[in-house]
Amino acid sequence: IEAFSRRYWQTLQNELEFRFDVQDISGNNTKHLVQVNIRKKAGLNDNIDFSQYFDTSRNAFLNLSGCLNRKASRNVKIDIDKEVEVISVGTTGVILQFEANVGQEFIDSSDNIGWWQVPGWFRLDWSENDEVKNKGVYKNFDCPISESNYSWTMNLNYKLIANKVPEDETGGGLRVKQLRTTDGATTYKTTYDYTNPFTGKSSGITSYAPVDGVKFVPYQSELPGPGVMYEYVTMRTSGANENDYTSETRYRHHVLKPVFDIFNPEIEMEVLDVNADTEDRIFWAEVNDNFQGFNGTASHKIHAKKIDIHVNTALLGQIKSIENFNSFGQLMMRTENEYVNGEILTGGKLVNGNNLAEFNKGITKETFNSMKTVFETNSEGTSITNTKRLLSISSKTLYNNMLRKIKVYSGGVETSQEFSDVDPWLGSFRKTITKLADGTQLTTEKVPAYEKYAAMGSKVLSSGNANMLSQEAFSITTANINGTDKTLNASLTTWKNNWNYSNLDYTAFDSNAGPGVWRKQAQYIWKDAIDSEHGNYVSTLSASQDNFNWSANAPSSSKWQKVSETTRYNHWSSPLEVRDINGNFASTIMVDNDSKVGAVVNSRASASYADGSEYINNSSASYLLKNQITPLRDNKAHTGLYSYKTQSNGETVYSLSTSSGTSQTDLSKALQPGTYKISFWHKPSIGLTSNPSLLPQVIFNGNTIQPSEQVDAACWRLLNYYIEVGVNQNVSVQIKQNGSGAINFDDFRLHPAESSMTTYVYDHLGYLTHINGSNNLSTAYVYDDAGNLKAIYNEIQNMHQDGSKVMVDPKDDDSIIGGFILKSSYRRNFKGHTYQYDEPVKVLDNCSSTQIPSNYQPGYYL
Repeated sequence: IEAFSRRYWQTLQNELEFRFDVQDISGNNTKHLVQVNIRKKAGLNDNIDFSQYFDTSRNAFLNLSGCLNRKASRNVKIDIDKEVEVISVGTTGVILQFEANVGQEFIDSSDNIGWWQVPGWFRLDWSENDEVKNKGVYKNFDCPISESNYSWTMNLNYKLIANKVPEDETGGGLRVKQLRTTDGATTYKTTYDYTNPFTGKSSGITSYAPVDGVKFVPYQSELPGPGVMYEYVTMRTSGANENDYTSETRYRHHVLKPVFDIFNPEIEMEVLDVNADTEDRIFWAEVNDNFQGFNGTASHKIHAKKIDIHVNTALLGQIKSIENFNSFGQLMMRTENEYVNGEILTGGKLVNGNNLAEFNKGITKETFNSMKTVFETNSEGTSITNTKRLLSISSKTLYNNMLRKIKVYSGGVETSQEFSDVDPWLGSFRKTITKLADGTQLTTEKVPAYEKYAAMGSKVLSSGNANMLSQEAFSITTANINGTDKTLNASLTTWKNNWNYSNLDYTAFDSNAGPGVWRKQAQYIWKDAIDSEHGNYVSTLSASQDNFNWSANAPSSSKWQKVSETTRYNHWSSPLEVRDINGNFASTIMVDNDSKVGAVVNSRASASYADGSEYINNSSASYLLKNQITPLRDNKAHTGLYSYKTQSNGETVYSLSTSSGTSQTDLSKALQPGTYKISFWHKPSIGLTSNPSLLPQVIFNGNTIQPSEQVDAACWRLLNYYIEVGVNQNVSVQIKQNGSGAINFDDFRLHPAESSMTTYVYDHLGYLTHINGSNNLSTAYVYDDAGNLKAIYNEIQNMHQDGSKVMVDPKDDDSIIGGFILKSSYRRNFKGHTYQYDEPVKVLDNCSSTQIPSNYQPGYYL
């Protein structure tokens, strides 16, 4: 149906015929009762069903002016413009009735009302037996001249507006009818129904529907454009038999509502549910024809008119209710939404004496003023005889809509959530009141960070502000116990904008103080003794009394417990180091211009070192190890494309100098006292050997130490060492070649022994190729040319077929397996057929030289 529009007929269409019945109801010929019988013009192809456009329950609108003349007699005139009563309606015609005041609306100079009782029907082109001849459109009370003393001559001008909107009309565009999901042989269906479940008719409505004809649409430019919206949408899910649905969900939306008093300039469209006290009208107009009493009667008189249009269409489309039914049609759950909008939201309208205004939601108002002066002159146009000024003041107010309350009915009980305290910048809610089924009332309040840190506020207030308006600083939940709000839980988040950053090559971790970017620092929770009876904290907090020193980012009470803290970020706000409630750290080391994760470890970033030989800085220093000695790089790699290569006895490959603090809690130095693990892979050019004298030399604080663990995989050997770092100690670690011949080194790491480290290796296109686990053994990933995963290999240590370990190179004995062994391979389906890759190799070769891509640029800029 249509909400605002009505079909209307006018003179230019020439579709109607009229017949009049006039009676004197005053007894002195001062007031007449006029009945107008209207039908479709004979011979017209348009099949007008008047019962679709009129009913007797409300008035229609008729603008009718005309004159009937007979030469031998005086003119009879009619001129009305008002609502008229509908006394009868059928498919072929309608009868209207109104009272007319003689001399004003009905002018019968000869007092002969019977003159209107002329045989036949009046229409613009009607002529029958020369009784009545049409002379065109009536205008300005100019009666036509009759051609003879006994023939009738008339003219007519009309506009008729229907009082009813046809129902069940088709149109409105596409809509979803059914969705089907097929899983093997089973098809699941979701069907959508747009019928009003209580009337059986379509629930669709539009502001007005465009037609090939004429319609009356008041305030058309201020209304939503044509487009069908549905009040009810019912979604049913079913299996193969769609009649046996498994569940049904019915959505009811706020939509337009038909306006019946459409001819009233102060038109008003009610909200969907008139019992919803907090929901204002959808549209209304206020018209003042004598604004502030400006109208006057003097020669320079003013006619002042003020029109205020109120548009509350933000409510349209919002969900009013959601109902869930089981397969037996039984209601399982119902959710109702209650909104606040219109003048109620601005405080201009009270609800049961309560002011529910939320001024921070705001309105948009436009006002237009105009003054026109109309001059009337004498017939010669030489002098002004009258002046009239027309003052027009019009305004349009657009209102916001706010979800105020959600009610949920399920299992015979009701719970609700009510929202309030609108944020002045975001329009979101800061306060939520939840009422449980047993009557318990819980209140949750949130405080934005910009209220605690002014520099995080809106740029409207200061161009230097960060405009971080959605970040939260404080949250508290209370329970109303015996009329008093008691704290159930509270948490807060601190923020700061003074951070230290590392250089992209990690050579100077703390030297580069970055810009003042606000980032999350620490999180606290309130922890106190519990009231044994009600379960709340014995202490009471509130949004205004939080026992925290925000200027110092430190608690004023020991009951605030720090649960986490981010101690380092990179320039792109990715957390690099986080400390938990127990003081334990977790760190991330980034590579490739901070675009990828190179390593993760559950220790401090300053106490963890890793170097996969893939990245160097512009000074040829190790990208991850942060040292200043880097030997030649070689394309024989344990993982990735590169390794470090030494060629002479005593040549240093890895070097590290740092220091430790006084205790585990002393974070002023890079290391904390304790046990640390050193791990790396090496590949001698002479092959693996069991001779310990040929192992690389590891020097810790001037002393050579021996490996605690050794793992051979293919032609590579993993060595693990453990060192004890003392209190307040300078720490020096060096790894050197021992003996002659070239040696390749790869995948170095040093970190606290109780922590675990995982490192990641990427190819020149950015694909992940290796993951080195906590034991420094690797998993390799191989891709096809399209970037699809082709095979996965697991690295295993060298062993005989019976599983016994060996300490020699597998190439010397065919019964020995080790290195990267195929774990799984993949096939892919493309448009109905399976594409199988070439059979992947069983063992991935990492002993030969790698193929360096021609477009690969060494360094940390790939």
